Order: sequence, then C-alpha cells, then structure tokens
Amino acid sequence: MADNNESRQSSKRGLGDLLGRIVEEGENLKSEIGTSARAVAQSTLSDLDVVSRDEFDAQAAVLRRTREKVEALENEVSKLMEMLEAKSAE
Repeated sequence: MADNNESRQSSKRGLGDLLGRIVEEGENLKSEIGTSARAVAQSTLSDLDVVSRDEFDAQAAVLRRTREKVEALENEVSKLMEMLEAKSAE
C-alpha cells in the first residue's frame, strides 16, 4: 500500500510539474502574441499613413489659425473693395 501511495504522490507531483510548465508556456505564448500583435498593428498603421494624436492636434491648431487669418484678410479685402467702389462713385 505504501508503494501505491508513493506512486500517487509521484503522479500528482508529475502532474503538478506538467501543469506548471503548461501555465508557464501559456504565459510566454501570451507575451509573444502580444508583442507580435503590437508590431503588426504598428506596421499596418504606418502603411495607412495614420498620424499620432499629437500630430493631429498640432495640424488642427495650424488650420484653425490659418482660417482666422483668411477670414481677417477676406474682411479687409471686402472693406477695401467698398472703399474703392465709394471712390469710383464720386
């Protein structure tokens, strides 16, 4: 009976060791998949000419300032046109 008990304990230890290795390999695989997925995502995004949020925000600010300048110039041209028309009417 002692041999049977030792055999069970040995089997349990072996099974425990096996499960431990499976879990460890699973964690390694998870890490490798995560790393590979990130690399693929970055590569795909760079192929799509996607910009970072910071770059987008910077360009949006430039566009906003440019629009403001264009509107100011349009107003100035409009006033100058009115002045020119008034001078022509005299």
